[in-house]
Amino acid sequence: MADSSLRSKQKMRKDQSTIQHTNNRQPPSRWYFYLGFLVLGIVMLVRNFVFFQNSAASITMAKIHSSMDWNALLPLGIIDNVNGTSAVKFNNNDNNDQQVYTVNNTTTKTKTKTTVAYAITVTNFAGLTTNPEPRKGMILDRAAVLHQSIKLAMNTSIRYDYDIHAFVHPEAVEVVPWLKRLGYHVHIKETPFNITDIQNPELIAAQNNGCCKEREYLKLYSYLLLDYPVVVHLDLDTLVLKPMDDVFDIMTDPLYNRIKFKHHSMWKEEEGRNGLVDFVFTRDYNMVDPPKRQPHQIGTQGGLLVMKPSKEDFDKFVSVILSGGNYSIGRGWGGELKYGGYYGAGTIQGLASYYYSHLQPNRSVELNRCYYNTMVDDPYHNSEKLNRTNMCRTLEPDNTCQDCQKTSLDEIYTTHLTVCGKPEWCNKPGLLCTKLLIEWHKVRTTLEREWSERYPIHLYDPKRENITGISDETTIRQYEGHCTISRKYIPMIFPNVAETDRLI
Repeated sequence: MADSSLRSKQKMRKDQSTIQHTNNRQPPSRWYFYLGFLVLGIVMLVRNFVFFQNSAASITMAKIHSSMDWNALLPLGIIDNVNGTSAVKFNNNDNNDQQVYTVNNTTTKTKTKTTVAYAITVTNFAGLTTNPEPRKGMILDRAAVLHQSIKLAMNTSIRYDYDIHAFVHPEAVEVVPWLKRLGYHVHIKETPFNITDIQNPELIAAQNNGCCKEREYLKLYSYLLLDYPVVVHLDLDTLVLKPMDDVFDIMTDPLYNRIKFKHHSMWKEEEGRNGLVDFVFTRDYNMVDPPKRQPHQIGTQGGLLVMKPSKEDFDKFVSVILSGGNYSIGRGWGGELKYGGYYGAGTIQGLASYYYSHLQPNRSVELNRCYYNTMVDDPYHNSEKLNRTNMCRTLEPDNTCQDCQKTSLDEIYTTHLTVCGKPEWCNKPGLLCTKLLIEWHKVRTTLEREWSERYPIHLYDPKRENITGISDETTIRQYEGHCTISRKYIPMIFPNVAETDRLI
């Protein structure tokens, strides 16, 4: 009993001591709170600093990525040490290919690019000796510079990539290995019909009224490049200065805003039409003196033909040709419809105008010839006999028509070097013509510089004086040293490499 009482008293004293100790505990100092806030602030500062560094690095890499010409680096495969990182580009030539980049083990896909096709036609070839310098004609130089101009323009395209093709007549097969080296996919093709099967003697006779006779119709094979949504057929004496994304858009995008295209089209009424476009072209108003023909009767200018590939259209073209197309000399296709009466009317220039203006209307758009396929031609016709001055060749009212001779160089997408003369003529025509010829020679120089950087000097010597005996002091610097003072053209020198080595 005593022990129990004693234990109760001891427990009571212990509880009282615990309560007293708890009541005597002092509240923590306010400095602890200050220290806590300081530590938290340091943690936040370090976190923000790290975030800023990562962001700055990302922005820097983005700027590097956007400023680099990745297509130019494609042959390298691996691009080492880009600001301390390693970058690899994988790319293939499939249509609608996505370009994939790997940077610091992070894979990024860029927006898909649609692949369009460019094409040329070679109907004859003067030939080469074993040495590629002393040759007749300018086919190889023009083919090289044209492809280089397409490459440079398409490298700046946002939405499109390209392949390039060449249709070669069997009598021009000597050019095939050279075109392959210059990056062309070559198709050896006969004329798409037998001329003796044409059921119209006047149309057969009209094939002599053109540069290439019935071989001009090799251009129709562009319609059979069915792997591409759009094909651009160009003559060899053309030059591409800017990518034609808006032209491709209007032919492939059903939601494309036609109002946006008003700067590109020849006629305002074409802005309001709906639906996709299957054929885009310019007309050669110099072929007929006004007012002998209305604008829709004038032939297409064969230097630039842009079409949607279609086996059906190809077959219809051939059918019209073989039927004779009611063609008559002096009037042209359709007889009384008068799609003709000018140089080349019996070939594709007159036929395409007849086909898309009469047989298949509302499927085409005529481009502004001052910006596309420009020849820098005079828009006015003057006739003392008819007592007419400054009459628009396009028959626009009040003699108010656009003068392509006054176009700014930076507005031009493609040019056709006809009225201005050929680059190998080394002449100095009007102001804009001279600028366009200079552009041709500049493009040639970019290709020559690429070869100089790619090949050792024993395979490609860019110093022309070592080979031709011509120095810079005796050349026209304005034309990049490609012409002598006496206006003699200096041909291109091609790298002395294997035939399987692709030059462009």
